[in-house]
This record gives sequence, C-alpha cells and structure tokens, in this order.
Amino acid sequence: MQLRYIVAGTLAALGLAPMAQAFDLGNVDIHGFVSQSYLNSTDQNYLTPDSQDGTMELNEIGINFGTDVADNIRVGIQLFARDQGKFGNNQVTLDWAYGDWTMNDYFGLRIGRMISTGGLYSEIKDYDFLRSYALLPQSIYNADFREISSSYNGAEAYGVFDFDGAGILSYTVGAGASSVPRDGDLATFLQNTPVNGNYVDTINDAKVDWVGSLNIVYETPVDGLKFLMNFNHVHGMVLDMSSTEYALIPANPMPPGPTNPAFNYPVNIDVLFETERLDTLILSSQYLYESWTFDLEYTRSWQRANVTTTIQGPLSFTGTSMSITEEGETTSSDGGYLGTTYRMDDSWVFGGYFSAKFADTSDRDGQEIEDNGGQAITGYSYDFAGVVRYDINEYWLVKAEAHYVNGAYGLSTYNDPSEELEKSWSYFILRSSFNF
Repeated sequence: MQLRYIVAGTLAALGLAPMAQAFDLGNVDIHGFVSQSYLNSTDQNYLTPDSQDGTMELNEIGINFGTDVADNIRVGIQLFARDQGKFGNNQVTLDWAYGDWTMNDYFGLRIGRMISTGGLYSEIKDYDFLRSYALLPQSIYNADFREISSSYNGAEAYGVFDFDGAGILSYTVGAGASSVPRDGDLATFLQNTPVNGNYVDTINDAKVDWVGSLNIVYETPVDGLKFLMNFNHVHGMVLDMSSTEYALIPANPMPPGPTNPAFNYPVNIDVLFETERLDTLILSSQYLYESWTFDLEYTRSWQRANVTTTIQGPLSFTGTSMSITEEGETTSSDGGYLGTTYRMDDSWVFGGYFSAKFADTSDRDGQEIEDNGGQAITGYSYDFAGVVRYDINEYWLVKAEAHYVNGAYGLSTYNDPSEELEKSWSYFILRSSFNF
C-alpha cells in the first residue's frame, strides 16, 4: 500500500468539522482543528485545579487523514492531544484508526480502533462547528474520562434501511477491547482522589475484558425529527490499586509510654475493584425546525462491583495481614438534559440547556450519603447553561458560555483536596476554535 494510504489510515480519526474545507494531498483528505478555552469558576475548582483563578489549561488539538483505497473501502486515522488540568498534558494519542468496507446500504464493516457510540454528539464531539455548546452537558458527555470512553479496539457492523415514506433506520453494533492505561487519565484521577479513605500510589493492574455496544437511529417521516437508542456493556473491568500509609505502633505489645515508644511503620493497602455489571442506556431525540434545534437526552447506568481490601503490615502487634471483600449490590445512576439553540444568521447562534444527574436513583437528594458521613450535595447536580456562538468565518469561531450549578455530583476532590465542596457555584467558558 502506498505511504499516503498508510498515513491516511492512521490519522483520519481526529474529529474535524466536515463542513470545513480540507487540504487535499492527491486523494487523501486532511482535516484538523485547534481549540483553546479560558475557564473561570467560583467557590470551587472545576475541570482543572486552578479554575477559580482563571485558567487557559484547557485545549484540544487534532488532525486526521482519510482516503478511499477502493470503490467500497476507506481507511482513516486521527491523532489527538488535549490538556485539561492534570489530564492529557498535550500527549499525542491515537484517537481512532480503521478500515471501512461497505457491501451495500444494509451492511458495512469497520475494523480497527472505533469511535464509541452513545448520544447525539458522541461521534462529533470534537467538531466544534457541528455543535453550539462550548461544553457538552456533563450528564451525558463526561469530560474527565475521554481517554477511556471515546474509543475501543475491535470491529463494528453498520447499515441503513430506508422505508420510503415510513422513515430511515440506521444501526451500528460493535464489540472489542477497551484499554485502560496505567499512566493515563484514570490513573491520574485515582492517584489524586481518596479510595476507601486512602490515596492511591500505584495502579498495579487496569483492564477490561471486552465491551459491546448497540446504536440505533430512527429518522422519522416528520422532517427534522429523529430518535436514538444506545446501549453499552462493559465486561470484566478490573482495577488493582495500592497505597502505603504509616501507623504509630509501640515497640512492644503493651501500651506505649516512656519505656515503650511508638514508631511509624509502613502499612500497605491494596484495593481490588472488580465489576460484575456495568451497563449504560442512552435515549435521545432531536428536532430541527427552521433555525431551531431541540435536544432531549436521558441516560441510566447500572453497576455492581466487588471491592477487596487487603492490609499488609504490623497490624496490632503481630505483623499479620487481613483481607476484606465487600460484595456490592446493583445500583443505578441517571441523568439527562433538555437543550435548544437558535441560529439567527450565518454568524450568530444563541442557546442553552438544563442538565441534571444523580449518583443513585434511590437517593436523589443525597440523604443516604449524608447519613454515612459524606456531603449530600455529592449525590446530585443541576446545571443551567447559556451560550452565545459567533462564527468569524467558515474556519474560525468563538463561543461564550455561562453555567450556574446546584449540587456537586461528578466533581472531583482532586481539584480541591482539602476543601469541602460547595452546593451552589458557577463557571464561565470562553472558547475559540480553528478548523481546516
């Protein structure tokens, strides 16, 4: 295969706005984008550890290549880098790369590193020109864990059925393996967030046996109205984490005193997290009417996991170790949003959304969390957002977005490790993107 095909197949995964003009290298399409944001929050830090002071540590860069190697075969690849506080640090990663073979309208096959499906904007979240929000609703699109949720290695089949006047149905079904880098975003999160009361020093093992997904989109006979259903299953997720704490232990098995001083001894704590169930359902609808866009999305997740904590060290006075396994029960979390945008002309777009999410569907006010010594506000979050978008030209745009939030579900204490989270807070994002 010619070099340009290899390059094209490797870089095409970076999300670039299809509406933007691309460079052309023979029959290789090249697209790219650069996005830079300014973030300022009140009362607590959000997304980055210094957002209360205002931060520019929020950017994304991508480039992709794609080409047709035959009438029904296309290859593509995308490289992606981002910086979001402690996440990313502008390290270049392979976002997606695959070969795409189309047999007919009803069946096609992709093999390689696939873009994960899920929601109206999951496959175009990188294309700033295709969405008006500066930050997509976090009840559906979690910005923290893009590294492990945006793609997987495997295969997927897809097709489209046109029922003439009864609408159009398209499907995508895929399966494969999802990698969990030990030094990636999840590791950074865990190493800066208490797990069972202790900070993680080392990620010993992190893996997922396999993932599967089903995505169905129905475009109704009503012009501009469509519905989407997405189901994702994660099988066999394992996280093995360890930390070292120090305990004051007397030299002899008797109460400490002047003749029996206590010393700091290391105690090794290992936490093994094994999921038995991790399923997510997303239901979406979108209606385009003249210059208006209306979005409605809802998600619900079911999870069950066993947690085994092993303590090795000078427990009591014997130097023994012990292991405790907590068998989890199936719990569910959910969330969703209602959003709308209005394009006034070729340059200006105005919009907003209301988003809500809950850590436990049986404890929507967080009372059970508070009864167990936590903050009730970490059980829920209500987000009111308003956005103004201005397209300077077909390649360059600017977005200004303001948020008022009630609740703290989804906030990470790694951004404010020594402070309690606030119930009511706000943040502002100014984002500029260039696409080619």
